[in-house]
Amino acid sequence: MNETLQTSWFKILILIGGGVAVALQVGKVPVALPYLQDELGISLVQAGWMVSIFALVAAPFAAFLGMVANWFGHFRTALFGLMLSAVSGLVASTVSDGDVLLISRVFEGMGYWLTVTSIPLLIYRAASDADHPTALALWSLFLPTGSVVMMLISGVVLAYFDWRLLWVLTSVMILCITAAIFIVGRTLPKPAAAPQSSGFFAMVFRPGPLLAALAFGQYAALYFIVAGFLPLIFISDEGFGSMAAASIGGGFIFMSMIGSLGASWLNRKGMRFSLLIVIGAGSAAALSFLVFNTGLSIEARIAAALAMGLLTGLIPSSLFGLIPSLAGSVAAISVLSGMLAQGSAIGQLSGPPLAAAAAAAAVSEVNNWNQATPYMVVLALGTTLCGLLLMRQK
Repeated sequence: MNETLQTSWFKILILIGGGVAVALQVGKVPVALPYLQDELGISLVQAGWMVSIFALVAAPFAAFLGMVANWFGHFRTALFGLMLSAVSGLVASTVSDGDVLLISRVFEGMGYWLTVTSIPLLIYRAASDADHPTALALWSLFLPTGSVVMMLISGVVLAYFDWRLLWVLTSVMILCITAAIFIVGRTLPKPAAAPQSSGFFAMVFRPGPLLAALAFGQYAALYFIVAGFLPLIFISDEGFGSMAAASIGGGFIFMSMIGSLGASWLNRKGMRFSLLIVIGAGSAAALSFLVFNTGLSIEARIAAALAMGLLTGLIPSSLFGLIPSLAGSVAAISVLSGMLAQGSAIGQLSGPPLAAAAAAAAVSEVNNWNQATPYMVVLALGTTLCGLLLMRQK
């Protein structure tokens, strides 16, 4: 990368917008779950899969998707992923069966992962050498931003319209940002040489990347348990309306965005990304005892959820910020981005169903979400350990 290149923050913002667009597909589901249960008759465990199946296609081989982007070109792969996600959402808006809707979510997920494993190297090309860590750390904002925007929109839409309109609106917004990326992406600086596929397995099995992927997986499981079920809990168990529940879920994700921005700022002030991971995950371990604790007041549980969102927001930004130092080469950036995506997919795939199963298995007439707390604590402590071990890396 040319050291004299001036960072184009406008282009980076547009590219991050591509991630935000496909993340809308994540945010549209949590608030819509009660309506999907009513119309399509899906169970609580099926609802967990509705949140998680989005990641099914990526869990086995997302790391390899980074190499696929190297082969076919990151720009073309990102555009294809955006289009696939949008078209799948439009098709899903016409279905009347819960199983078919789950299948459509798989294709939405394929588009999502193709997009988010392709864009990081495009961002890398738009930034100067000095700004690479910050630019990639800011990329982590795509998921919480897209999720919170769509959760807030969905609260309004579902209060007055059918869930199908929400699916259509999501696809239309994705198509709009696709057009913007098509224009901006063609002006990005060309790479000095085409990324090569050699060293793929050596990259995958290095300690640093493995720790980063494991940390991201555990963080993602914890994140999607809270973000995915918080609105459902307050609607089903506390009698909240869709707009109020969406505001709570959106507040958790918004605080995660603030935490991610804070990680970038703190790193520029001299704090190591690995230390920020430890701080965020360690705090989440303590807060896990409060978020789903039905013995506390609603206000206390909401405050704990918002605090968890803020502190766990330090984690994804820090992991993406570590990519340049952990990757070792430009070609490996896409592979490491794919490894983080794979960790995220595995966490997203396993976290919500296991938490839902634990709550549903409780010996009670209602779902006891306290039973999910030990699982959340283990995930938070595991992420803390990964952060401590990453301190010993470069």
